[in-house]
Amino acid sequence: RPSPLGAARDAAARALATTALVLSLSVSSSPAGALDAVKVGECLLQKCTGELARCIADPTCAANVVCLNLCNGKKDETGCEIKCGDQFANDVIANFNKCAVSNKKCVPQEKDKGEYPVPPVGATVDTFDTRDFTGTWYITAGQNELFDIFPCQKHEFSSPEPGKLVGELYWRVKTPYGAEVERTATQRFVADPEHGGILYNHDNEFLHYQDDWYIIGYKKDEYALVYYRGSNDAWDGYGGAVLYTRAKTLPLKYVPELREACAKVPGLSWDDFKKTDNSCKRLQENTIAEELERDAAILRLDLKDLENDVEIGLFGLPSEIGKDLRKIENVVETEEKVLAEDVSLVEQFFAEKLGLVFGRR
Repeated sequence: RPSPLGAARDAAARALATTALVLSLSVSSSPAGALDAVKVGECLLQKCTGELARCIADPTCAANVVCLNLCNGKKDETGCEIKCGDQFANDVIANFNKCAVSNKKCVPQEKDKGEYPVPPVGATVDTFDTRDFTGTWYITAGQNELFDIFPCQKHEFSSPEPGKLVGELYWRVKTPYGAEVERTATQRFVADPEHGGILYNHDNEFLHYQDDWYIIGYKKDEYALVYYRGSNDAWDGYGGAVLYTRAKTLPLKYVPELREACAKVPGLSWDDFKKTDNSCKRLQENTIAEELERDAAILRLDLKDLENDVEIGLFGLPSEIGKDLRKIENVVETEEKVLAEDVSLVEQFFAEKLGLVFGRR
């Protein structure tokens, strides 16, 4: 979907991945990587103490850290980190991200690499009218696998007044066990006064993100081909492209003109698009509950390993950071006392309502 959420997830991934790396850092770490990690980690530990502690004490945020830790060294490390952010999301992660990325700027912004340039003059369809884009639309194909290709992308649009567009976005994310979880977001756009095919989504509080839409292909009530690029506190110059259609599946008869529309933007090719699955099958509540049970067991093991890494890593870190880590530990202990009560209630709920028994180790 053409959304800043994917890039924002990358911000969370980069911040938490760095934290995970710092927490597991040992003497054998490579000097260059260690120095970079320590620099960011020191900022996180000193300036986002409470937020980091709550993250470590929160099952979802802690599971995200474990997931991110497994991405270290992978060929597609960024993609792996973003997928972790897709699967694990809550207010605790959002608050940590706000502190680390926006407020304290512990994580440096990734600069624009020119991968998604501004389209040339004349590439957009300036006859596009926001009032004609209302109702239900589906994303049936996407260009950027990190941000655009998800199951069940059903979006509802309205145009409160000429030149304005509001999108209520709905999509699903696949979990490691094959189930799907729901995600939602609201986005607001304003059309360029001179070019109806350019829409701006600016002035947002969340990571101060801003997205620009370029309608490079359009057939009223049939499809809209949207190329987008954006910027936020974590990443400047992210982008992608999606095809909106009234139908749930890609109408193949339009492929030749879609291919021609893509050719108007340097570096964009229709051959890079992938179809999406909008069958929107009924969510299986029991399957998700079973995943929670498996995740709880895995998380207990992985957090124990991470705890051991922290004990080892403390001997390889500068003394000031070691003190900061111990300060985090004290805050976490306080958070864990409250968390233990919450976990007990959750386990009781699953045992009584769903017949699940959480294994203890």
